[in-house]
Amino acid sequence: PIQKLATFFHDVVYYSIDGGLNRCQQELLHDIITEENDIVKITENELDQNISMTMDIFGFKNGQKLDPFKGLNEFLSACAAVRCYESSMEMPMLAKIAACIETTIPFRARDAQGNTPEEALFKRLEQVNLKYGLGMNEAEIVKDVQRAADLANRDLDNFSIADRAVFLSNTWNLLPESNINLRNTAVFRVSDFALALKKMTGFFEFLDPESIYMSFRDEESEAIVRKKTEAARENIEMAGKYMRCKGLAVAMISSLAELTGGDAPISLFLGDLPDHRFHTTGIDDIIDPDYEAAPGVEIDSRVLRLLRDGRESESSFDQRKS
Repeated sequence: PIQKLATFFHDVVYYSIDGGLNRCQQELLHDIITEENDIVKITENELDQNISMTMDIFGFKNGQKLDPFKGLNEFLSACAAVRCYESSMEMPMLAKIAACIETTIPFRARDAQGNTPEEALFKRLEQVNLKYGLGMNEAEIVKDVQRAADLANRDLDNFSIADRAVFLSNTWNLLPESNINLRNTAVFRVSDFALALKKMTGFFEFLDPESIYMSFRDEESEAIVRKKTEAARENIEMAGKYMRCKGLAVAMISSLAELTGGDAPISLFLGDLPDHRFHTTGIDDIIDPDYEAAPGVEIDSRVLRLLRDGRESESSFDQRKS
C-alpha cells in the first residue's frame, strides 16, 4: 500500500509543463515555495515538521532554488502527498511515502561523495529517523529504500521494454508534454517539430543507461537491473538512430519550406494526420520510397523496420510511418 499511495502523487505536479501550480495545488503548497520571474525557491520561512522532514528526505534546504530537472516536480508532489495524508497517517508512514517519490527523480549520476541516489537516500533516511524520532531500525530503512527503488524502476520501465515499436511510441507521445506547440496538432509548424525533435535527440545522446535503474542491497534486484540496463542501452541506441533519420527528413522539409515562402504548418508538406472520419491525401500516397541500400551503405534493419512499418501506435501530432 505504501508504494501505491506514493504512486497516486508522484507525478501530480508538473510545474513547467502545466505553467505553474493549479488552484488546488496552490492551496496545499503556497507556503512552501516562492515564485518570481519563473524561479521557484523553497521559502526561507520555517515550515511545519512534516514538510521539514520531507525536505530532509530530499536533501533540500530553506531558500534553495528548485530545478525542474532535479526534483522540483517530485519534491512538490511529495509535499502534496504529505499534506493530504498527514491527517490520517503518522510521520514514519509519511516518510516512507516521501522516500518513494524521491527516487522517481530520474537519470541521476553518483553524487560528489560517490553515492548512488539510493545510497544517498538511505543515509538521509537514517538521519531523518534520528532527527524526528521515527523509531525505525536499519532493516526497516533498507526495506524502505528497496521499495522506493522498485517504484523508480517501474516508473521508467518503458526504457527496457522488449518491443522497440512500443518503446518508441511511448517515447514519442512524451514530445507534446515539453513542447506546447505540438499540442495544437492542426497548425504547428515545421520549425516547431524540428525543435522538439532536436531536443529529444539531444536527450537520448547524453542519456547514460547506467543512470536509469536502481537497486539497493538485493542481489536478485541487482541482476534484474543489469538486464534492464542492457535492454535500455539497446533501445536508446536504436532511438538515437531513428531520431537522426527523422531529423534528416525534417531538415529536407524545412529546406523546401524556406525555398517556397518560409516556415509553415507541417501538414502543408506531409498532409493531414490520419483521421478515421475521412481520408486526405498524404505524402505516403505520393512517394514510394526505395529501401535498397546504395553500394557501401550499411542499414540498421531495426531502424529501417520502424521507419518503414511505423511505431506501434498513432500519435496526436505525427504520422506513425516515416
